[in-house]
Amino acid sequence: MDSRMFAETMLCRYRAGIPWRDLPARFGLRKNVHRR
Repeated sequence: MDSRMFAETMLCRYRAGIPWRDLPARFGLRKNVHRR
């Protein structure tokens, strides 16, 4: 996952107010995103 995708993931998560488990599949595995 590159830095831009990570930033988009964080923005999506905080704008929508969703937990890690509800991230869209396009962002990859939630475990990897959370670890980053």
